[in-house]
Amino acid sequence: MSQYISKESYKRMEAPLFNVSLHACKDFIKSLADNNINPTSLDIFKTSTIREEIDHLSYNIAEDIHADISSALQDDSCGIAALDIPEGVSNDPTHDALVGAIVAQAIVNKFMSPAIDRKNHTPFTLYNASKEGEKKLKKSGLRFYSPEEKLGFHTDGRIDSPNVYIPERLSIYNLLIAYKKPGDFYWLPFALWGEFESFAESIGWNVPYKFELTPIVYSGRGGELERPTLSAVEAPIFFKEGPKKSMFYNGELADLDNGIDNRSISMSLRESMQNNIFRYYVPQRARRVIIMNNSSGAHSRDIFNSPVAGTRYTRSFMRSISLEGMCVGRTYHP
Repeated sequence: MSQYISKESYKRMEAPLFNVSLHACKDFIKSLADNNINPTSLDIFKTSTIREEIDHLSYNIAEDIHADISSALQDDSCGIAALDIPEGVSNDPTHDALVGAIVAQAIVNKFMSPAIDRKNHTPFTLYNASKEGEKKLKKSGLRFYSPEEKLGFHTDGRIDSPNVYIPERLSIYNLLIAYKKPGDFYWLPFALWGEFESFAESIGWNVPYKFELTPIVYSGRGGELERPTLSAVEAPIFFKEGPKKSMFYNGELADLDNGIDNRSISMSLRESMQNNIFRYYVPQRARRVIIMNNSSGAHSRDIFNSPVAGTRYTRSFMRSISLEGMCVGRTYHP
């Protein structure tokens, strides 16, 4: 059994949580300015040469906790770690939020080679949720995930058309959570999912299924609606290559495929993961980075409750997925 499992409870276990040194954060941000990198925007990550310089300058930003984080991520019975970025890196609250995000991404880059967002050319994608954005999506007829909707267990994929990949690593960093009761983020390692193998044997290893993807983008920086260009992929739910066993489960299974009742399969999978005796949890909060071994587990979250009134955005977060990962399927146009 993993060293991270609580002795008090073998059901709900708090994920390993680390604190990043305030002193190290301040030194890193100062080093950016000293090297003519102006930390006034996340756009500093758009240029490859500057990304390389940031990686060099941040070599010791998480030096004291790097080994423990790596150990947690590489443990098949764990596979998750959370890090809190301290407040007060900058004296100005608005600038402090920005440099906190810069620090977070610099640390994330030490645990993966992030895929570059095709639209913004950054090693992350920035998502903004707002009530106005939700109204636009509803009006357009697009299905989407609201912060106020429970998100069931799933894995994240990466599309480099026509190929579909299961990224090895995934990170989420919340810049803003405008809810008084944000709940918890959950992680289920496949090694602790009691029915993982039995479902794989029943559904089949490396058997392709069709998925209809559900966008989680609410609006762009200017508030415009971002409509997904690709809506469907064909990939196996359970994938095996040598000793590596993984799962692709994102979006909605097509209702019927070759006479198979995929709705029943999907419901059974979700219920099994939701009712599994083991899971890790991380309380959701701003300035907290969550890094996962995406190819070794599934994640979900609680509903965000009690919204804070008068905010432009209800939630804003950065998401990075790794270039490292297995190719498991292809895109298609239904």
